[in-house]
Amino acid sequence: GCTLLHTEPFAPQAKGKVERFFRTVRMRFLSRLEPDRIKSLEELNLAFWQWLETDYQRKTHSALGMSPLDYFMSQAHAVKMVSNPVFLDESFLLRVTRKINHDATFPLDNILYETDQQFAGTRLEVRYEPEWLGNPARPVLLYKDGLKVGEARQVDFYANAQLKRRGRGRPALKNTDTGPEDKPLTPSISEIPVPAVSFAELLKSEEAGEK
Repeated sequence: GCTLLHTEPFAPQAKGKVERFFRTVRMRFLSRLEPDRIKSLEELNLAFWQWLETDYQRKTHSALGMSPLDYFMSQAHAVKMVSNPVFLDESFLLRVTRKINHDATFPLDNILYETDQQFAGTRLEVRYEPEWLGNPARPVLLYKDGLKVGEARQVDFYANAQLKRRGRGRPALKNTDTGPEDKPLTPSISEIPVPAVSFAELLKSEEAGEK
């Protein structure tokens, strides 16, 4: 990806190519410019672009051995056109690698992001623009093996605090008794035991003897 890195102040050697171009502009453009003929910023920009096209791009460059335009055209066959602008934009995003926590969150520049639970415990490539970090509604992109697999958004702590969660009561004890089931308190008629001596029969026999 690409990101803007600033050099230290008063250190022109840290950006030598840019400083050399500025020198060329001062020597070959500004020195020939007629300030009295420039009436607006638009006229100045037009004069600068004309100088680029007719002078800078067509003069032989000492390091290239040819003009910048000829050098570009000699490699024009290697230029590939991208049909999908979105793919091109995502290819130049800043890239970092993060391991997704078990709660599907990960830190990015001291900001906590959350994504889908399926990525928990995996290591993904995060692509983003640094400006996105200042926008909580802007998601960052997640890639794995060069393929986009999802997005991640900043954790909304206030919204998470409003979520209703189930209470953490004690779990019900499971019945571990594997023996026979308890019988009902009132037995059925078939289950009532028959006594060995029938008192009704004894009374009948005594009455018959008295007669």
